[in-house]
Amino acid sequence: MFNVRGIGWNWPRGLIVPKPVFETESRIVFVLLSAARLALHAFCFDACLQTIRVLSPDVFGSINGGSLFDHTLPPPLELLRSIFVAFLAIWMGYFTIQSSYESIAIAWVVLLQQRPSQWQPLFDAPWLSTSLGEFWGRRWHQVMRDVVLGLGGRPFNCLFGRLGGVLGAFLISAIVHAIELWSLGRGGNAAVIISFWMMNGVGVVLERIWTKMTGRRVGGVWGRVWTFGWLALWGVPMVDEWAKAGRFGMRSLPVEPSLALVAFVRRCLVG
Repeated sequence: MFNVRGIGWNWPRGLIVPKPVFETESRIVFVLLSAARLALHAFCFDACLQTIRVLSPDVFGSINGGSLFDHTLPPPLELLRSIFVAFLAIWMGYFTIQSSYESIAIAWVVLLQQRPSQWQPLFDAPWLSTSLGEFWGRRWHQVMRDVVLGLGGRPFNCLFGRLGGVLGAFLISAIVHAIELWSLGRGGNAAVIISFWMMNGVGVVLERIWTKMTGRRVGGVWGRVWTFGWLALWGVPMVDEWAKAGRFGMRSLPVEPSLALVAFVRRCLVG
């Protein structure tokens, strides 16, 4: 049920599994390392969330929500603030996925005595990506890979060719993520959410067209600028929808560790 990447099975084709930084078959060591990573990721998630709230506690930092864009600010500052919030929101997504995965891994290794090797890392340093194809096809988590390829990638590939297969895979991913957000009751405008995923598919298609026309792959410094510039271009409107739906005002953890740390440091300095 939880091995959706198919690790150890013969059905995933072309799956790339990142190597762990600390590889161990000791269940005790694995659980301790996973628990430490879980605590770190939960703290980092909360730190990102609290930073977003501080930037606008009465608008998009509140439960009622509001737009990232504040037209009373100078346009460059307004844009930079919106990009910064989107940057933090994407990191929040990363930390959320990591924390969920580590929680399940700890439970299943302890309760079902599964092997640590069955719980390989989800991400492969996505911040090192130099192309959209590398970001989505290798470095971002591949949990949905078989689903999006099976329902969208392969059927669209048969109907419209390889580039159609890329767009089909992103279409299924868009629908899945839209449903996930709708289920929370604060998903925002579905058209904007879906457009983020579809335009990333368009970006991957453009990279393949570029390679076919020039004989060179997208990469290097300019590839990194292209990748994260494209993600920001379509990511800011999506995060703006989350902000207007009040997602940053919702309480996500039973305790808020970053605020607790700030309060502790403040008490120590005052004392």
